[in-house]
Amino acid sequence: MSAIGEKYVRKLYQQLRQLPEEEREDAVMEIKSHIAESVRNGQKEEEVLEKLGSPSKLARAYLGDFYVRESRMHPLFLIRALLLYVTSGFLSIIFIPVLGILSVTFGVVSIIIPILGLLRTFGASWVQMNLTPTYEVPVLLSFPFSLLVALILFGLFWICWKALRGYLTFLSSAHRKVISSSHVR
Repeated sequence: MSAIGEKYVRKLYQQLRQLPEEEREDAVMEIKSHIAESVRNGQKEEEVLEKLGSPSKLARAYLGDFYVRESRMHPLFLIRALLLYVTSGFLSIIFIPVLGILSVTFGVVSIIIPILGLLRTFGASWVQMNLTPTYEVPVLLSFPFSLLVALILFGLFWICWKALRGYLTFLSSAHRKVISSSHVR
């Protein structure tokens, strides 16, 4: 590998400092291997590095992939992934916050509504359940009605959450497409 390639790999390694050491080394080895294989297949090293993009952009893809994978275990990783992706492009600036806000709102409201229905069933007159301006849900049906509404809202939460995770996974796999497309001879 030339001095330019080595410099690229060093910068990538530095940019991946938030990853655990083993993942960091795996990512760097993957890129080194990709560069070496591409050069063996007749591509110029400069072309390969250009296709990979800047080390910081490539590192963001690896970090995003890591955060999305680890978010199953800890919400902090999902927050980091969201912040990473919101800053990665125009569509992400719109799509991620909208899906994030919708999923959180639907999730929280799907928890609160059955509580309010239960309170209304046991005499909390301040809880109103009007379907139309002239029709109010009977007090005895407050809890079952609130459960039905909560299930619908939970379904919307689940759809938004899955769409958000799917979009983040799609973005984090973008660097893999660049690598695999440059393997084509």
